[in-house]
Amino acid sequence: MKKVLFFNPPGDAIYLRQYYCSQTSKANYIYHLVDFNILGGIISGYFDVEYLDAVVNKYDVSACLDKLSKIDYDYIIFLTGYVSFDSDFSIMKKVKALKNVPMIAIGDIVLSKADELLSENEFLDAAIIDFTSPDILNYLKGNFNEVYSMFYKKGNEIIRPTPKENSRIFSIPIPRHDLGMNYNYRHPFVKRYPFATVLTDYGCPYKCKFCVYSTFRYKYRPVADVLEELRYIKNLGISDIFFLDQTFGSKQDRYMELCDGMIKKGFRFDWFCFSRVDVLDHEMLSLMKQSGCHTIMFGVESANPALLKEYGKGYDHEKIRDTFRTAKKLGIKTMGTFILGLPEENRESILKTIEFSKELDCDYASFNFAVPRMGTELRMKALKEKLISEDNRKMDQSGSFITLDTATLTKEEIVKLRKKAYKSFYLRPTYLWKRLISINSLEQLIVQLKDGIKIIQNVILGR
Repeated sequence: MKKVLFFNPPGDAIYLRQYYCSQTSKANYIYHLVDFNILGGIISGYFDVEYLDAVVNKYDVSACLDKLSKIDYDYIIFLTGYVSFDSDFSIMKKVKALKNVPMIAIGDIVLSKADELLSENEFLDAAIIDFTSPDILNYLKGNFNEVYSMFYKKGNEIIRPTPKENSRIFSIPIPRHDLGMNYNYRHPFVKRYPFATVLTDYGCPYKCKFCVYSTFRYKYRPVADVLEELRYIKNLGISDIFFLDQTFGSKQDRYMELCDGMIKKGFRFDWFCFSRVDVLDHEMLSLMKQSGCHTIMFGVESANPALLKEYGKGYDHEKIRDTFRTAKKLGIKTMGTFILGLPEENRESILKTIEFSKELDCDYASFNFAVPRMGTELRMKALKEKLISEDNRKMDQSGSFITLDTATLTKEEIVKLRKKAYKSFYLRPTYLWKRLISINSLEQLIVQLKDGIKIIQNVILGR
């Protein structure tokens, strides 16, 4: 049986490149490569699978080439992204020279630049633009007439996708969570390791103008399939889950069925997720808590109501306050994520957002620069207002560097305001005491200390 190697290339930082979103880790966390787990499930039974993550293993280029020289493989699928593509492609050229096998790219840069990347890079053979599709299996088996959502080379020609209008409901084989079990993936909200990352849908049904997931055709998996995946995860001895859905609860009946299923099957997972304040009412939050949810990450974005309206959030600040209060009463921890530096922003609006983050009394806060990602309305606005140029494509979703000025603020001023945001939120004596008394294990204490040190180094001090 032929073998496919899944490869996450090394870099000079902790690069996170999963699910078409590339960024640098702000702290000490490293996410699972959910793309590889799902692709591995799709091709298993037809191809052997091997997995090499150079980022989590801290391999340099030399170590990677040495490891790869000792592995027998017939295809290689590698992650790349806007945050690291220059380095990634330099490394992959060396890998191609080491062993001349078909090379297939996946990552956020592939979504908008696949045609260009294939034309400019002789070593590259194909690009995946939907890792939940069975197209990768058809491509590897040579059934090219059944490949609809990939770019690939056929002789000197580049074959472009011809997407089919499929159902909003999709099924996939159980993802290969076992592939990453021996790697030190970590997240600050995990209570017990190892943990698993589960994706029950693809894209997002909401149309926030700054978010790349709003540009995907939204689809979701049958709840019965997800419950089978969770049973498999439980049998692996895993007790903690990160649901990577961008809006847990978006189709409330479906998610209530999922939570109810977890309760009835006695899985007893501890889990956390992303969501929106306008999709989780008291009934939904209560059921989530009963099924094991302990933390929810909410996109608050701004204290400016006009900005919430302009960028398609669709809710007001009273709704934000109400949902945070309800979650707290039920014993669910909250993270608020905030965007700093949207084109209309000024110093006053950012300072109000910082104050709002403290008013909400959320347990965690994440302050991110506005990133003009390809295909989003934010990028079109930034181009129209000449805040970026067409050839600007190096971006970091987590903000290790900044891409945009605003109409009234320079990049340097926005960076200083973000440092102020982190200091103002996290270095409050009352907050530090609250965090300290909430820690209930030595493992949690070590994780929290490491993450805190990294945030101070990478964000507040800017090292």
